[in-house]
Parts: sequence; C-alpha cells; structure tokens
Amino acid sequence: MELVQSPLVPNFPYKTIWNPHVPPKINLFFWTASLSKISTQDSLQRRNFKLASRCPLCLSHCEFTEHLLLSCQFACKVWSLILPSHSSWIPPLSILQLAQTWSSNTITGPAKLIWDLVPAAVLWEIWNERNTRIFQEKSQSYFQDLMFNHRPIIEYMDSDSETPVMVDFLKPH
Repeated sequence: MELVQSPLVPNFPYKTIWNPHVPPKINLFFWTASLSKISTQDSLQRRNFKLASRCPLCLSHCEFTEHLLLSCQFACKVWSLILPSHSSWIPPLSILQLAQTWSSNTITGPAKLIWDLVPAAVLWEIWNERNTRIFQEKSQSYFQDLMFNHRPIIEYMDSDSETPVMVDFLKPH
C-alpha cells in the first residue's frame, strides 16, 4: 500500500490497476506495465541481453512497453475495436496515463463493471499475442478473427439485454 500512496506517483490509479474482478496475475501484469517494467526487448537490452529490438506485432518499430501495448499499429487496431465507432484512438503516453484516464462517469450499472475490466483485459491479450508470436512463432486465431472479421469485443447477449459481455478476454491460457 505504501507504493500506491507514494508521493513519487501522485494520483496512482490503484482502483483501475488492482481491480478485484480481474485475476491477480493480470492485475500484477497491469501494475508492472504501468511502471514500464515488463520484459520487453528494450528492457532486456538495458540488462545487457544482446538481441535485436523489433516489435513482434508490427515488425517495424523498436519494442518498448508503450509502443507494444498502446501505439503499435496492431495495438491501435485492437483498442479501436473496443472504443465507440464515433471516437478515434489517440494512445495515451503511458500505461499509467491510460489507467488514470480510463474511468467513465457516463457508464453506469453492469456496463461500468465491464468497462472497468477492459484496460486489463486488452493489455493482457496484447501481451499474450506478443508472447505467442515470439515463443510459438504463430498468431492466436481469435485475434485473427478480431482483426479480419471486425468482430466487436464487447457485444450484447441479446437485443433485450443491457449487460455487455466480454468476448474472448480474461479466459484462462
């Protein structure tokens, strides 16, 4: 709790990052990413690992936390599938900024619970896609479905329901 209250990180978004409805390992990943401490290629190079740094999702930029999870073409496409169609995705400068600005006062009820899960779920799934491409040398098929069929990530169970359902996210891997 001391880190959360630390004067070094004013307004730390602990309620967004440590969401009790998100599995602990995903909360831990979100927190680590918000501190830019995940093991991206640039962080491994800083620890004297000798490797080329190229984002495995876009294959055109150096891989670092903010690029991989927010500004990479692949990540931008994923985020744009979540946000309302009338808005355009302008990536925040950092994961911490994403967490600080994600909350919405206009969403209420069960939809708010789902909306609050989105950042952790999306970051986690982008990270898993990255790892699948690096360690298994393939793409996850459901991401291909999302990208090529433009299937919405949040969809309604039926036309009478006001409760959105997360599709594909937060499932066990």
